[in-house]
Amino acid sequence: MGHRYSPVLLDNLNFERPNSYDPRIGYGHSNTAVIQFANELERRYGNAEAKARGNAIHASSINPDAIKSRLQAHVKQEFEPLWDLPAWQKVTKAPAQGATTTVLAAVEAAFKDTGGFYLEDAQVSAPAKADPLLEDPGYVSFAFDPVSEAKLWEASAELVGGSADLPFYPSFPIKHSGAVYSTR
Repeated sequence: MGHRYSPVLLDNLNFERPNSYDPRIGYGHSNTAVIQFANELERRYGNAEAKARGNAIHASSINPDAIKSRLQAHVKQEFEPLWDLPAWQKVTKAPAQGATTTVLAAVEAAFKDTGGFYLEDAQVSAPAKADPLLEDPGYVSFAFDPVSEAKLWEASAELVGGSADLPFYPSFPIKHSGAVYSTR
């Protein structure tokens, strides 16, 4: 549901324009980017040609819903009252409940050889109704936009110094926890 706050802002991916960052827009922008990147990955590498070669890659995106956890300790005080609203109560889950959709997407046999789905509440979701309320299920239309998905893919490849053809590994070493991993 977080993706509903914003489409992917292709002309300002990293909010580099002065005074352009807004936490809610940034959250929506990043959630939509996850959905669109998964859709484009599925389109490019989950297709019949890749399946025939035996090297298909599948991707879907998930919405675990609002999970009440210690993360909220970092949310500004003005957002805290939201947790008590009836609409939030309908979508708020304990961490184990929120993990259900992620686990389902990872292990369900029905998703083994296919992708491109948006899952929420432990099931494949459908488009949201017009002007959805917070507690309404579904994704908004801009989340599934093949033109924007292809542009995001190209921009992502450019950002990591690679090609739009998979694998587009970054051409620089990646440092993580003191270890350095080379991608070339």
